[in-house]
Amino acid sequence: MRLQARTSLRHVAVIVVPLLGFLLLLALVPEVRSARPFGLPPVPWVVVGPIALFSTAALAFLHERRSVRIETEWSEAHREAAP
Repeated sequence: MRLQARTSLRHVAVIVVPLLGFLLLLALVPEVRSARPFGLPPVPWVVVGPIALFSTAALAFLHERRSVRIETEWSEAHREAAP
């Protein structure tokens, strides 16, 4: 369980730290809020919308695979150790 908790915290940090950094950027550099690169919607919409959404979905997929692998390894180790 500890290994799964560490994995979960690491994956949460991968999402939360950049988003908090982006919020700090928006607070310190107000021009970024209204910037429209290449005619796209404003930067906050582009970052929080598709980028955050798809990176969260990809990370959830990777986390699920890693969690299943941890559980499988644990159950195999305990199955071999059982009398």
